[in-house]
Amino acid sequence: MGKRLTMFFVSLLLLVGSALAQTRISGTVLSQEDGQPIIGAAVRVAGTSVGMLTDVSGKFAMTLPAGKDQIEVSYLGYEGKTVTARSGMRIFLKAEAMTIGEVVVTAMGISREKKALGYAVSTLRMHSAVPAATTMATSYKTSTPTTSTTFRC
Repeated sequence: MGKRLTMFFVSLLLLVGSALAQTRISGTVLSQEDGQPIIGAAVRVAGTSVGMLTDVSGKFAMTLPAGKDQIEVSYLGYEGKTVTARSGMRIFLKAEAMTIGEVVVTAMGISREKKALGYAVSTLRMHSAVPAATTMATSYKTSTPTTSTTFRC
Protein backbone atom coordinates (compact mmCIF):
# COMPACT_ATOMS: atom_id res chain seq x y z
CA MET A 1 0.00 0.00 0.00
CA GLY A 2 2.84 2.41 0.87
CA LYS A 3 4.60 1.72 -2.42
CA ARG A 4 1.41 2.42 -4.41
CA LEU A 5 0.82 5.66 -2.53
CA THR A 6 4.40 6.77 -3.21
CA MET A 7 4.04 5.98 -6.93
CA PHE A 8 0.77 7.92 -7.03
CA PHE A 9 2.36 11.05 -5.54
CA VAL A 10 5.41 10.81 -7.81
CA SER A 11 3.15 10.49 -10.86
CA LEU A 12 1.01 13.39 -9.68
CA LEU A 13 4.11 15.56 -9.14
CA LEU A 14 5.42 14.77 -12.66
CA LEU A 15 2.04 15.46 -14.22
CA VAL A 16 1.65 18.82 -12.46
CA GLY A 17 5.26 19.74 -13.28
CA SER A 18 4.83 19.06 -16.98
CA ALA A 19 1.52 20.95 -17.07
CA LEU A 20 3.09 23.99 -15.41
CA ALA A 21 6.05 23.94 -17.80
CA GLN A 22 3.79 24.69 -20.78
CA THR A 23 2.74 28.25 -21.52
CA ARG A 24 -0.57 29.28 -23.12
CA ILE A 25 -0.28 32.23 -25.54
CA SER A 26 -2.70 34.11 -27.77
CA GLY A 27 -2.54 36.99 -30.19
CA THR A 28 -3.62 38.59 -33.44
CA VAL A 29 -1.83 38.78 -36.80
CA LEU A 30 -2.44 42.03 -38.70
CA SER A 31 -1.30 43.67 -41.93
CA GLN A 32 1.16 46.50 -41.36
CA GLU A 33 -0.23 48.48 -44.31
CA ASP A 34 -3.88 48.75 -43.30
CA GLY A 35 -4.18 47.08 -39.88
CA GLN A 36 -6.62 44.46 -41.21
CA PRO A 37 -6.47 40.92 -39.76
CA ILE A 38 -4.65 38.31 -41.84
CA ILE A 39 -6.86 35.25 -42.20
CA GLY A 40 -5.04 31.90 -42.39
CA ALA A 41 -1.56 33.10 -41.39
CA ALA A 42 0.68 30.25 -40.19
CA VAL A 43 1.80 30.56 -36.55
CA ARG A 44 4.41 27.96 -35.56
CA VAL A 45 6.59 27.39 -32.51
CA ALA A 46 10.17 27.91 -33.72
CA GLY A 47 12.12 24.67 -34.00
CA THR A 48 9.09 22.40 -33.71
CA SER A 49 6.19 21.17 -35.81
CA VAL A 50 3.62 22.63 -33.38
CA GLY A 51 1.55 25.31 -35.05
CA MET A 52 -1.81 26.55 -36.26
CA LEU A 53 -3.54 28.98 -38.63
CA THR A 54 -5.21 32.22 -37.62
CA ASP A 55 -9.02 32.44 -37.71
CA VAL A 56 -11.22 34.92 -39.63
CA SER A 57 -10.33 37.64 -37.11
CA GLY A 58 -6.59 36.98 -37.44
CA LYS A 59 -6.51 35.52 -33.91
CA PHE A 60 -4.64 32.48 -32.63
CA ALA A 61 -4.18 30.68 -29.32
CA MET A 62 -1.78 27.83 -28.61
CA THR A 63 0.25 26.12 -25.91
CA LEU A 64 4.03 26.40 -26.12
CA PRO A 65 6.11 23.33 -25.26
CA ALA A 66 8.48 23.57 -22.30
CA GLY A 67 11.59 25.63 -23.02
CA LYS A 68 10.22 27.27 -26.17
CA ASP A 69 9.41 30.98 -26.33
CA GLN A 70 9.84 31.93 -30.00
CA ILE A 71 7.09 31.73 -32.62
CA GLU A 72 7.34 32.13 -36.39
CA VAL A 73 4.52 33.85 -38.28
CA SER A 74 4.21 33.69 -42.07
CA TYR A 75 1.70 34.26 -44.84
CA LEU A 76 1.90 34.22 -48.63
CA GLY A 77 2.77 37.68 -49.94
CA TYR A 78 4.06 38.90 -46.56
CA GLU A 79 7.51 38.81 -44.98
CA GLY A 80 7.79 36.15 -42.26
CA LYS A 81 8.60 37.20 -38.71
CA THR A 82 10.02 35.48 -35.61
CA VAL A 83 8.96 37.00 -32.28
CA THR A 84 9.14 36.23 -28.58
CA ALA A 85 5.81 34.76 -27.53
CA ARG A 86 3.54 36.31 -24.93
CA SER A 87 -0.19 36.34 -24.37
CA GLY A 88 -2.28 39.06 -25.98
CA MET A 89 0.36 39.99 -28.54
CA ARG A 90 -0.29 41.82 -31.83
CA ILE A 91 1.98 40.85 -34.72
CA PHE A 92 2.17 43.10 -37.79
CA LEU A 93 3.38 41.55 -41.06
CA LYS A 94 4.85 43.68 -43.84
CA ALA A 95 3.85 42.98 -47.46
CA GLU A 96 6.65 41.66 -49.67
CA ALA A 97 7.65 43.81 -52.62
CA MET A 98 8.25 40.73 -54.79
CA THR A 99 5.61 39.92 -57.39
CA ILE A 100 4.88 36.72 -59.25
CA GLY A 101 5.69 36.87 -62.96
CA GLU A 102 4.04 33.95 -64.70
CA VAL A 103 2.77 30.64 -63.37
CA VAL A 104 1.58 27.81 -65.57
CA VAL A 105 -0.45 25.04 -63.94
CA THR A 106 -0.76 21.86 -65.96
CA ALA A 107 -3.58 19.32 -65.80
CA MET A 108 -1.60 17.20 -63.37
CA GLY A 109 -0.96 20.14 -61.02
CA ILE A 110 2.73 20.37 -61.96
CA SER A 111 4.04 23.92 -62.46
CA ARG A 112 6.17 24.53 -65.55
CA GLU A 113 7.35 27.48 -67.59
CA LYS A 114 5.21 28.17 -70.62
CA LYS A 115 8.16 27.47 -72.97
CA ALA A 116 8.77 24.04 -71.43
CA LEU A 117 5.32 22.66 -72.26
CA GLY A 118 4.86 20.46 -75.31
CA TYR A 119 1.21 21.30 -75.90
CA ALA A 120 -1.03 24.30 -76.47
CA VAL A 121 -1.46 26.78 -73.63
CA SER A 122 -4.24 29.35 -73.21
CA THR A 123 -3.51 32.68 -71.59
CA LEU A 124 -6.03 34.69 -69.57
CA ARG A 125 -5.02 38.29 -68.95
CA MET A 126 -6.32 40.19 -65.93
CA HIS A 127 -7.86 42.99 -68.02
CA SER A 128 -10.05 40.42 -69.79
CA ALA A 129 -11.11 38.72 -66.55
CA VAL A 130 -14.24 40.20 -65.02
CA PRO A 131 -15.62 39.21 -61.60
CA ALA A 132 -18.65 36.95 -61.99
CA ALA A 133 -20.76 39.07 -59.63
CA THR A 134 -20.65 42.09 -61.96
CA THR A 135 -21.58 40.28 -65.17
CA MET A 136 -24.44 38.30 -66.57
CA ALA A 137 -24.56 34.70 -65.40
CA THR A 138 -23.26 33.22 -68.64
CA SER A 139 -20.80 30.37 -68.36
CA TYR A 140 -18.65 28.64 -70.91
CA LYS A 141 -17.43 25.14 -70.24
CA THR A 142 -14.30 23.60 -71.73
CA SER A 143 -13.15 20.08 -71.15
CA THR A 144 -10.28 17.82 -72.09
CA PRO A 145 -9.77 14.15 -71.25
CA THR A 146 -8.02 15.09 -67.98
CA THR A 147 -9.54 18.43 -66.91
CA SER A 148 -12.78 20.35 -66.92
CA THR A 149 -12.82 24.13 -66.50
CA THR A 150 -15.74 26.56 -66.31
CA PHE A 151 -15.21 30.23 -67.14
CA ARG A 152 -17.79 32.80 -66.06
CA CYS A 153 -17.99 35.91 -68.24
